Amino acid sequence: MTIKKRWLIFVGITFGVIIIVAAALFWRPLELNTVLAREFEGEIATILISEHNPGVRHDYEISDSRQIDAVIEYLDDISLRRTIIRPEVFRAGLHEDYHLTLVNQDGEILRLWLIGDYVEVGFEKVYSAFEPEDFQALHAIIADFPRK
Repeated sequence: MTIKKRWLIFVGITFGVIIIVAAALFWRPLELNTVLAREFEGEIATILISEHNPGVRHDYEISDSRQIDAVIEYLDDISLRRTIIRPEVFRAGLHEDYHLTLVNQDGEILRLWLIGDYVEVGFEKVYSAFEPEDFQALHAIIADFPRK
């Protein structure tokens, strides 16, 4: 074999290995889409969604298992790319305009998301789990749900 052919084979193999390694590093298995469903399997009794605008207040209380599953499926999808807010940040009352809360049968908060840009906790900015387009998509899912 000529040097040119050896060089082409070397470059091809190297490039192939790089592609395989990159794919392995960034591959997200499909089961990741059920992270929340598995974490809280059977525990979620209610999902509370509050949207408070000046002069407008929408509170949704979702307790039907099929509706909970639909919301959890959406939350699973965006949870993989968003930061989850710690419940203690919410309990401090720093941001109450928009939030979504998963509650168990004992009334305990299992997981909480804030909707908006960020919350200031002292000098720290804690970024929310939702972007406005996420909330609009969630609205489409819950459009027919009974209001509290």
